[in-house]
Amino acid sequence: MEVRDGPPLELGSVVDNAVRGGLPFTLGFTTEVTELNEPTLIEIRSWGDVQGTGRWSLQEHPDGTVFTYYWDVGLTNRFLDRLGGFAFAKRILARNHDKVMKATFEAMKEELTSDRLGTEP
Repeated sequence: MEVRDGPPLELGSVVDNAVRGGLPFTLGFTTEVTELNEPTLIEIRSWGDVQGTGRWSLQEHPDGTVFTYYWDVGLTNRFLDRLGGFAFAKRILARNHDKVMKATFEAMKEELTSDRLGTEP
């Protein structure tokens, strides 16, 4: 992840992303913060290999914070899109996707629970 324009979490911030799972390809995409209502909502749009929208919803809960991520995107890579039409490849791509999403979840959880969050640099 590389911040291109502004702080990583500010309305209009643009971030270049590269995601690689266990398969031999990397998906490159750019995200922009399109709505920000701290501390409960962050919305982004994505373009590149992954195109669509994302929304983080954070809500108070007696045991901490409930963090929900909605990721409504599709791939623009025609090869991967066509490959996903074959049952055997679809299963492999789905496992790779689950692995990437789990790693992303763990990284976000670590960031949200770190002492760095909410402190001035």
